[in-house]
Amino acid sequence: MMVSLLISRLYSRNLVFITAALFIDFLFGDPVFAFHPVRLTGTLITITENIPRTVKLPEKIAGTIGTFSTLVITCGLFLILRRSLSPYPVAGKILSIVTIYFTIALKDLTIHGLRVKKALTSGNLKNARRRVSFLISRDTGHLDEKAIVKCTIESIGENSCDSVIAPLFWGLLFGVPGALAYRVINTLDAMWGYKTEKYISFGRTAALLDDLVNFIPARITGVLICLAAPLSGGKIIRAFKIMIRDHAKLASPNAGYPEAAMAGALGIKLSGPGIYFGEAVHKPEIGDDVRPVNQKLISASIRIVYAAVVLFLLFAYGTALLL
Repeated sequence: MMVSLLISRLYSRNLVFITAALFIDFLFGDPVFAFHPVRLTGTLITITENIPRTVKLPEKIAGTIGTFSTLVITCGLFLILRRSLSPYPVAGKILSIVTIYFTIALKDLTIHGLRVKKALTSGNLKNARRRVSFLISRDTGHLDEKAIVKCTIESIGENSCDSVIAPLFWGLLFGVPGALAYRVINTLDAMWGYKTEKYISFGRTAALLDDLVNFIPARITGVLICLAAPLSGGKIIRAFKIMIRDHAKLASPNAGYPEAAMAGALGIKLSGPGIYFGEAVHKPEIGDDVRPVNQKLISASIRIVYAAVVLFLLFAYGTALLL
């Protein structure tokens, strides 16, 4: 009985924290400043890459050491700081909420998507290509308007998990350490998870960890996007059908779920061939051409993501009531 009560209290506390963090993100977005925790994490990752490499360890071992060193240092610093605030409970709670806030980027994702749409609406294709380059890793210099819209929606679909649902999920289960550890792993994968000569072995551990921590959130995100399909004029059953049919077409074991769900919800095709770092990559298409691709679909995809977040919170609060 005592264990159940403790679990219920921890869950409820975490739920309050992630709700407050989402509200702050909705108001202020993701601020850009030199001491942003994610930027500092990026600096730490650079350091933990250079040190193991300088001692000439095997690439995979060096990458594993760098990965876990970054995790331990980041989460350890937070726990030390929170422990130092234990005489001041309110300050400790504020620190926890603000830390989770820095792990999510819902408004930032919205802003980037709408900037691409604004550039397209004004007919400035050059600016639209530049704006979409902030969202994707493929080369954008050759993209036409239709391709830019598709790339933007792909990024919004994938990042609805990476930037929103996944950190909320782990924050709900394990509090600030869960959300923080997720963001560190995701950042490690973003910096090291490339199949290039430099990182194919070094970034292996980071990439595997990223696949692991996104396994459940990606599938949850896909389901939530399907349920939100009617907000874009789509159909829930069709969205589920496309997600189930096409999620495995992408190389990532996780990204296919939210992307395929978004393609099904909007009734368009996504992915397909592209140029990455100067090399042509032939990726299969996902989804069906049910409706024409246009700029308005960017706003529709953003509405779906917000609806997915609301559904996540509703389910979370429903679980809290059951507990």
